[in-house]
Amino acid sequence: MRWAALANLGWFLLLAGASPAAASEAAADDSPQRGAAAAQEEAPAEPKPGAPAQPASLLEKLEPRARLLLGIGADEREAWARRYGVQQARLGVALRERIYRVEVEADLAESSVLNDAWIELRAAQPLRFRVGRFKEPFGLFRLESSWDLPLPERPEIAKAAEELGFGGRDLGAAVRWDLAFFELRAGLFQGTGVGAEAPQETGILRLTAAPVSFLELGTSLGRRALFDGGDGNAIGFDARLAAWGFVALAEWQEASHIGRRVLVRGSAFLLSRRMALDDELWIEPAAGTDRIEGRPAAFAAALGMGLDDRFVARIGARRAPDRDDGREATEVALQVGVQL
Repeated sequence: MRWAALANLGWFLLLAGASPAAASEAAADDSPQRGAAAAQEEAPAEPKPGAPAQPASLLEKLEPRARLLLGIGADEREAWARRYGVQQARLGVALRERIYRVEVEADLAESSVLNDAWIELRAAQPLRFRVGRFKEPFGLFRLESSWDLPLPERPEIAKAAEELGFGGRDLGAAVRWDLAFFELRAGLFQGTGVGAEAPQETGILRLTAAPVSFLELGTSLGRRALFDGGDGNAIGFDARLAAWGFVALAEWQEASHIGRRVLVRGSAFLLSRRMALDDELWIEPAAGTDRIEGRPAAFAAALGMGLDDRFVARIGARRAPDRDDGREATEVALQVGVQL
């Protein structure tokens, strides 16, 4: 009997909820006038004129980054067999605030995956401190981004210095100080461990001067195994000239490995000119030469085309001596890249 009474009570409430009065109330709630009033009530109030803007959240300040760079190459020494590869596949985020910057970037095309991961503090406008994994401030061609470099390949002297432990990406700390038209960078890095069983601390010092707007002069110094008597040294001088739409880069470097009795000395020169076809589209012809002492000189030329800073395509050729036998051969390369 108790369960029957409860069932009858439930049916009574259900019928009361479906009464014409209740239906009319529901229809009024769904009417356009009621919907508009509800929307006005639920809409957030607009800020009053002169009221301070709400600060953006941390997630809103993050700047996502992505870059994909594909390459196709062919070498005369390999009967022009084509090689396909992903040169860069980078994903990252950056955060920029008034007194600090943070950047984390992974390169899925590299074995180490982690490309950059650093924090930079700005104690004052001309003084900055950076700690983490980033590119060592050594050499003009090494500091130039591969995205902006108008040739598909860096000069051989830049590659040789990096193989000896100078100019690559590494874990460390650095300070940058801007004074008048001078810029000083000094850093201490873990060391790549080239030719050693364990990493060797590497010290890097770079000084640049821009006495006029179209000219920048720089010098780089490096010493590996800094606290263990030194096992290698590097020095370089470079210049950048930008005038009449042309950009010229020139560099001379010397790098050594004392334990392996290796000394590499060489130079590089690059000339390019970017010409705008419209507001976003541009083309960029470039030519360059580089030489390592004791080997014949290498020559390279390329033609690039891009859409603003989001898309780039380059086709180039390079004639250079082989590292092993010194025999000269021609290489051709095509690069296509997109970045966000």
